Amino acid sequence: MLEEYLPLQPLGSGATGIVFLAKAIIKEEKEEAQQEDKFSLQKAGEQHDLYAVKAFRRSQERDMHNEERILAKLCSSPHPFLPRLHSAFDHAEFHFLVLDFCSGGDLRHLQQTLPDKRFSSSSIRFYAAEIVLALEHLHAEGIVYRDLKPENVLLSSTGHIKLIDFDLSITLPPKEPPVEPFLPHQTQSADEAEENENGDDKHKLTCLGRFGSGRTCEGNLRRSGQGVGVHTQGRHRIVPRGSEKSCISLSSSSTAMSPMSKSFVGTEDYIAPEMIKGTGHDFGVDWWALGVLLFEMAHASTPFVGATSKETFRNVLHREPTFPGLTSDSPLSDLVKQLLVKDCSHRLGAYGGASEIKAHHFFAGIQWDGLQDVCRPPFIPSFELSKFELDRNFDLLSHLAQVESSRLEARAKRKLQRKQQGAESPTAN
Repeated sequence: MLEEYLPLQPLGSGATGIVFLAKAIIKEEKEEAQQEDKFSLQKAGEQHDLYAVKAFRRSQERDMHNEERILAKLCSSPHPFLPRLHSAFDHAEFHFLVLDFCSGGDLRHLQQTLPDKRFSSSSIRFYAAEIVLALEHLHAEGIVYRDLKPENVLLSSTGHIKLIDFDLSITLPPKEPPVEPFLPHQTQSADEAEENENGDDKHKLTCLGRFGSGRTCEGNLRRSGQGVGVHTQGRHRIVPRGSEKSCISLSSSSTAMSPMSKSFVGTEDYIAPEMIKGTGHDFGVDWWALGVLLFEMAHASTPFVGATSKETFRNVLHREPTFPGLTSDSPLSDLVKQLLVKDCSHRLGAYGGASEIKAHHFFAGIQWDGLQDVCRPPFIPSFELSKFELDRNFDLLSHLAQVESSRLEARAKRKLQRKQQGAESPTAN
């Protein structure tokens, strides 16, 4: 199967694998394809036969099988804002997943290209709405995402989002939607929300973006990590140890016994209070992460970040978010505050799931059923394959071995540093 794809160049590496850009070819055309010039490859991109291929070492069974299982589950219920698994196969000591290629990079890279590194309220509304729909679909399938962050929100060639990276996801029995949803968090009508927005036509999705509707965003495609969530340096990502099944338990609620996970996973700045406390978590951790994401898009920082992991977790448990530059009673701030309620049983989405978030006045005026048909998102990626500086001598298996070697060296270095820090710490008398 690997011979059916021509590796073009690496896209990035994550915690569990590497991703490379590949062109789909048929076997008898491989020799000819390797001699194509860059103009021919540009045409290939326009013909949509480019893919992001994720490679795992086969010894990483937990990560490999978990992500593939989640992606395979989504194949039976496709969604426009979630990736498609086109194929999966083994080659040598590696396992490969062939996924959609998203030419627009990720939200974190896009945010860094903005003049003040902050998204406008209308842009946040658009991306947040699509993320809510993606999470709603995942939750309906019983999938808790557990790694929402800007690096994992990619932009397709049309400017719409796709969530990626499901190696930390888990499946739980989906919650039954309430027969008559009670939405206690909806505190304003659409008319009142429009008055708060000073009469601007920000609720209509035909004209969005800080720089006008349909702004073309070129950026540095080589650095943006298209097709893969490249885990940004400085963010500490926590992965589970051992089997997730051993961490599932039953927790009582006011209505019934519900299965919950007690594992401790995710990206440090985005981990919910109930996960830190180990009391058990379910779909609510995704709504907490959405609140952190919206805050970061508006303020270019996360709300609880500290100098150390311990300080960050202490802030998550005990500090309330503040909103510099935004009034605390603005629709966006109000939504973030209700998503960042520390008691998960009172968090927005705890009772009615996505329907509660969609009913919040920040989203007033959005036509939820027509989001995927919006032809002028806030930013439309400009894709030119020539900007990738394609390496015709790209040796995929050698690159995989180099990445694996670098990862092992970094792991050994961290282990040594922890050992030295432990030796230097004072002992109790």
